[in-house]
Amino acid sequence: MKAEVDHGNARALEVLVKRFNVELRRFPEDVSDGLFSVSEQVVAEVSEEDDLSRRIYNSWSEFREKASILAPYSTHGFMAGRNKYKNSVEG
Repeated sequence: MKAEVDHGNARALEVLVKRFNVELRRFPEDVSDGLFSVSEQVVAEVSEEDDLSRRIYNSWSEFREKASILAPYSTHGFMAGRNKYKNSVEG
C-alpha cells in the first residue's frame, strides 16, 4: 500500500511541477519544529481523555520509539544510500 501511495504522489508531483509550475520546497526548520512540538502536545492531551486513548497512545509511543531506532538502518538508511549513489551518477 505504501508503494502505491508513493507512486501516486510522485506522479501527482510531476503534474504539479510540469503543468502548473509549482515549486516544491521544505518548510523552514523552525516551522517543522513548531508543528512537531504542537502535535506531540495535542496527541498527549488526547491520550488523557479516556482509557482507550491512553492505551492507543502508549502502544503508538512504544512502536514509535522502536521504529525510530531501526529507521536509520532500514528505510532512512536505504534512502540515504540510494540518494548518495544517485547523486554520484548524475554528478
